[in-house]
This record gives sequence, structure tokens and C-alpha cells, in this order.
Amino acid sequence: MLKKRPIIIWTSLSFAFFVLLFIFSSQIISIFQKPTSKKSYRLNKIESLTEQPIHWIVRDIYGKTVEISKGKNLVINLWATWCAPCIEELPSLSLLAEKMNQKGLVVALTTEPLEKVKRFVKTSFPDLSSHLKVVSVTEEERSQFFPADNLPVTYLFNQKGLLMDKVVGARDWNTFQIPEKHKP
Repeated sequence: MLKKRPIIIWTSLSFAFFVLLFIFSSQIISIFQKPTSKKSYRLNKIESLTEQPIHWIVRDIYGKTVEISKGKNLVINLWATWCAPCIEELPSLSLLAEKMNQKGLVVALTTEPLEKVKRFVKTSFPDLSSHLKVVSVTEEERSQFFPADNLPVTYLFNQKGLLMDKVVGARDWNTFQIPEKHKP
């Protein structure tokens, strides 16, 4: 009787293993297969920005209307008050906004509460250029247009309102020149 018990247990475990293997076989196979498409949900959002001009009307932290649309070169920077690299690049974004004043629009976009952002800008960056549009929107509003897994991330649009580039991470915007591919 004792010799049959390990065989029954082994047979039961093997059967259970093969049943589970059968049930999850599609998920297991997909792990080892090369993806048939390189597109993902997030990439589709970005790709749609390269095909259709962006058009979005928001208010900055001072209540002024900001129209994010074609007609000017656009620099949209996603940032947060808790993000050290984001804070580090804000002054150079402000200078870029001054430099691009007539030729473009620079927007610093965050999903943090409006009053928190106002206080932060007032106390930490009282000299930010008025040309830099600091905007606070909800996470849902932001994710309609701009996917972001990490901060800071900056989207560059040409005058036709089409996405031309995405920059992940902080950078010094003082030396930024509008590349030829961004010009109409």
C-alpha cells in the first residue's frame, strides 16, 4: 500500500501540471514568441500625435487660456514638484520660452493640484518667464495626449502641430535650437 501512494501522488501532480499547462499555454507561448507588432497602447497615442495635429485648450496656473495647437513650434514638458531633474531644468525651460516667444510655445505641464503648483512656482521660481506656461491638469487629461512613465519627458511639435520628437530625461534647454526637421 505504501508503494502505491507515491505513484498516485506523482500521477495526480503530473496530471494537474499538464492541465495548468494547457490552460495557460497561450500566455506561456506568447512570452517566448516575438511580438507581431511593435505597437502598444501607449505608442499608439504618440503615433496618433504624429499623424494628426494636436489641439488642446487649457488654463495656466494664473487662469490664462493656453491654446496648444498648430501654428507655432511647441515644447511640452511633463514635470512634477517632487522630481529633482524636472526642477533642475525649469530655469532653462524658462529661458527657452523667452527665446521662442514669437516662434513657439513652451508649456510645463504637471498633474499635481493647482494650488500646490502655484505655491511651488511662487516660492521656488519667482523669476520664471511669463512666456513659460505652467499648466496643471488631471492625470486623465494629460494621458489623453501625453503618455509618461518617467519624468521629465518633453514632446517637441512642429508648426503643423505634429509630433517630431520625444526627449526623456532632463536636459539643459539653454542651447536648444529648433532642428530643421521641426521647421515647416
